[in-house]
Amino acid sequence: PTQQNRHTMAYQCGAAEGEKGVIPITFIGNTYNNPHVMTAYLNYVRRAADVFEPTFLTIGIEMSELSLSHPDKWEPVAVLMTRTLENLRASHPEIKLGVEFVLQSLLLPRVAKQVKPLVEQLDFLGISFYPYGSEFGEFYGAPALPPPPAQWREPLEWLRGYTDKPIAIVETGYTTKTREVFGVRFPGDEALQEAFLKDLIAFAKEDSY
Repeated sequence: PTQQNRHTMAYQCGAAEGEKGVIPITFIGNTYNNPHVMTAYLNYVRRAADVFEPTFLTIGIEMSELSLSHPDKWEPVAVLMTRTLENLRASHPEIKLGVEFVLQSLLLPRVAKQVKPLVEQLDFLGISFYPYGSEFGEFYGAPALPPPPAQWREPLEWLRGYTDKPIAIVETGYTTKTREVFGVRFPGDEALQEAFLKDLIAFAKEDSY
């Protein structure tokens, strides 16, 4: 439901791929729990369910980032997510539903506590995890990750203790070359990528991701 910045309300889809539509007048100045907004988002998610007929469906992308940077906006989003879950379960009971969170952001106790009531409503907890991007997460207020391999092992160990909900790695990766983007360093090499993926698969097997 959010734009790329993970907190501003998304535009509706435009006529062509990558093109923004116009935000309806009834949305302007309203929060995510506004009835018009909730109805529109439910219709959008239902359309995705009807078109793609998924077994698993994530209804929110990296939603912990909103809690991290704009905690005052979280409750309306939680209401939106809850209403979407309830209504989609009524119309599509065969689909398992989840919401995606950034693992590094979840490690902040305030965020973990704020989003936990929503996590416990899910069929599965979706995770976005790019351990090499620690510096980027820190810029927005997430805790710093330790050096590898604790960089990914400690967060994954913490995750299993955070909830007993099934876990799905919705997006992840590790860079094979160190890069700097807008002054933010993203360190990596092929050996670290291999180590991360092997450990991730081991965690997935052990914890039945």
